[in-house]
Amino acid sequence: MHAVSPCLPTASSPRPMRGMTLVELLVGLAVVGILLMAAAPSLFDWIRNLQIRSAAESILNGIQLARTEAVRRNLPTRFQLVSSLDAQCAVSDAGRHWVVNLDADRATDPAGQCHKDNSETVAPTILQKATAASGSVVVVDASGGSAVYAFNSVGQQISVDGTPPLRFSQIEVRSAQGDCAKADGSGGTVRCLRIEVARGGQARLCDPGLAKTAANRSLACQED
Repeated sequence: MHAVSPCLPTASSPRPMRGMTLVELLVGLAVVGILLMAAAPSLFDWIRNLQIRSAAESILNGIQLARTEAVRRNLPTRFQLVSSLDAQCAVSDAGRHWVVNLDADRATDPAGQCHKDNSETVAPTILQKATAASGSVVVVDASGGSAVYAFNSVGQQISVDGTPPLRFSQIEVRSAQGDCAKADGSGGTVRCLRIEVARGGQARLCDPGLAKTAANRSLACQED
């Protein structure tokens, strides 16, 4: 038989386990904390940008729904930003909620009616309603355009309460917790968005912080 070398480990002499010391643990936690602090601003910007995009896409979807329903039903249909979806609702340039309703003789302004169930017997006849932005982080501003859009049976904008549609209308969506990035490179780091609505009824989402170049043509806003 061959003798077992005393230098080689055997089954009867396992290698001792070595754990992490308290100093090593504290150093590791400190490194993780530093990394989290460095990444925090980018993380907060990402969350704000996500909230802005969610609200802007909801408003765009509402406008497109109103136009689609006007064509499908062969009836004038409205999209309206409102202050709330309860019995106190009213049309608002800063409304973070929206309703789509029929704009016939018996159905115009949904003020005070937003809490009603969708019903053909309730005036105004509300086809759909939604909250675009909950809380107070996202700001909706339609003061530079309109809070109300009405469409006819061919999908074009029509007059609202006697006021003809603008050639080009805008709804701004931004954050209350940071400055919007600008096309010239100034401003903050928040990617604010805009819904542009043409008189012909077409609506699109764009980023006013992007320069109007050939590469950004589909994402940059057409007018400032």
